[in-house]
Amino acid sequence: MTFFRKYPFGMTLALSVLILCLTLSQPSSQSTGFINDKVAHFLAFAALVFPYGFARPQGYIPAVIWAIIMGGAIELIQPHVGRQGDWNDFYADLFGILVGIVTAKLLSRFTQGAH
Repeated sequence: MTFFRKYPFGMTLALSVLILCLTLSQPSSQSTGFINDKVAHFLAFAALVFPYGFARPQGYIPAVIWAIIMGGAIELIQPHVGRQGDWNDFYADLFGILVGIVTAKLLSRFTQGAH
């Protein structure tokens, strides 16, 4: 868990690049379906905000703002790169952001109390 506390910026940056590459590249020929696609968005954005929520429980707002902007921008850009933008994906992103921050803050509080 100390890795999360030491490198929240690097982890957030790496996850941002990964999410952007996956969401803005050409889709595979296999469709993941509605449920799997929304779950993937939820998990990706929960993971995106987790490092700052865990490492800086009181200073996570910039990560949340970044994630919201990134999620919205992805949906706006996707039609220009051969994909379909879907605002339901953005709603899944928002729910993932909320759950990711809450989970990170709770886990951070729990692990700090264990020392």
